[in-house]
Amino acid sequence: MAQKLASLQSHLSALSRRRWLARTVFGAMAWGLTLLLVLVAAFALDWTFRFPREQRILVLAGFAGVALWAFRRWVWPALVTHESVIDLALQVERRQQIDSDLVAALQFESAGAQSWGSPELATAVVDRVAVSSRTLRVAEGMSEVPLGRRALPLVLVAVMLTVLGALFPAHLSAFCNRFLLGSAQYPTHTQITRVTINGLEAFPALPAGSDVKIPFGSTLEFEVSAAGELPETGEVELTAEEGTAAITLPLTAIAGTPGHFSADLGRSPEAVTYQVHLGDAWTVPGRIVVVLPPVVVMDLEHTPPVYAANPRLARGATGSRQISVMEGSRVAVAIRCMNKPLARCDLIVGESRFPMEAVDAERRNWKTGPGTPLDDIAAATAFQVEAVDVDGLSPDQPLQGQIQIQADRAPRIAGAVVTEKVLPGARPGITWGAADDHGVAEIRLVKQVTRASGEISETQELVKRVPPAEQPQASLRGRHVVDLKSLNLAKGDEVRVTLEATDYRGHRPGVVAHSEPIVFSVTDETGVLAGLVEADEKSARQLDQIIQRQLGIGENR
Repeated sequence: MAQKLASLQSHLSALSRRRWLARTVFGAMAWGLTLLLVLVAAFALDWTFRFPREQRILVLAGFAGVALWAFRRWVWPALVTHESVIDLALQVERRQQIDSDLVAALQFESAGAQSWGSPELATAVVDRVAVSSRTLRVAEGMSEVPLGRRALPLVLVAVMLTVLGALFPAHLSAFCNRFLLGSAQYPTHTQITRVTINGLEAFPALPAGSDVKIPFGSTLEFEVSAAGELPETGEVELTAEEGTAAITLPLTAIAGTPGHFSADLGRSPEAVTYQVHLGDAWTVPGRIVVVLPPVVVMDLEHTPPVYAANPRLARGATGSRQISVMEGSRVAVAIRCMNKPLARCDLIVGESRFPMEAVDAERRNWKTGPGTPLDDIAAATAFQVEAVDVDGLSPDQPLQGQIQIQADRAPRIAGAVVTEKVLPGARPGITWGAADDHGVAEIRLVKQVTRASGEISETQELVKRVPPAEQPQASLRGRHVVDLKSLNLAKGDEVRVTLEATDYRGHRPGVVAHSEPIVFSVTDETGVLAGLVEADEKSARQLDQIIQRQLGIGENR
């Protein structure tokens, strides 16, 4: 029996699905048309009254409420309504004015119909309906919802809005942004392109509604850049948070710079809301907060070069911005912020910038790391430290420092001989001594020979060298024998001997100092004896002067 009416049930089920889909599409179109009309109304209101963010939140809430109401009014009933095969069979009977055998046959074919009345009668009804249903058109007289005609208003409104959006894309973009609670504005004849407060770009760099922080006690200065139709003046409206009356600052054009306007207030209150009006353009209200600038102290600590290592030389200069160090020293710059954390800290030397490192979790203490020009001071160096706190503020006074070079004196050396009259093959001994602040590296002897013929020659020889491993040697003394025999001297020649001392400066070249020259005159034995007599007389005079100083003779004359 189930197979006899299978075709009829299939046609009725298909008709039910088509009718459900048509009702759902119709409900969705009605819902969409309602949303488009509400959006048009929201645009008209927002474009007319330029709602602030708070009022646009209310508009958005109202739109959501209308959207929910329209969904329940048009879409939800279509989704939940389902027509059974029996319901459609009844409608077919009424529309085509046939007897009730159609519904009866469908009912007799159900599983529970076996216990109803006479089986022969039920079979006969089903058989008759099965034969007649072959030519029965179940959809005749039951036209689906006319979707084409119902879609016409939605299509017209959508086309109209599409054309308007293409003609006025800037308005459409601004409305979409503002509808989603953005800060965009509708196109105006005057366009505000930039707003700067105390040198800090507030628009468009900062997000809408962001706080602009300025140092306590500073003046409040506005600079506005604009394009399009430029008015002669504008205004900045200030409203203090304490509830006092609003202050209006006039924006005046800056001479010589078209499109630039400025306004200033002697001193800003602690917190104020501002809004710029220029021509038919305006900015979203913003907030200015007065905060304390960072209080920063600079500490300089220097380490002398290794060759000059001395506990008294490695020291710090707390709060000092000038320091004198030896060449080759390392200077470390430390920054301490007394009242708030720092966002960043940079060391600036010349045109180069070197980021400093925070040395504590609170980011109040910063120090220079390796790789800066201050690691090896070679000349007088000026530097600057740029510190920016978490509020984007810097100290009132720039942090500038100066490093001077502390002189490392040249070594000192002297030599002496008994007599300067020598024979051609003599080997006179020179007693010498050298001293330096930090170490003597090398002693050399320079011999310059001037012969009687006028010929001049020069030679050098090493007297003493101190290895770096044995440094520092602050002073050296010794005696050096000068071999004149190898110079092939003759009577009348002259040998000028100069001692050279080179100090120790680590990896840097040392400084060379020279002693007073010792001039040896080459003579014969008679001349040598005369030189000895002269030396004895000189020694006697020096001894007499020493005795007189000790006895105080001649002091009161």
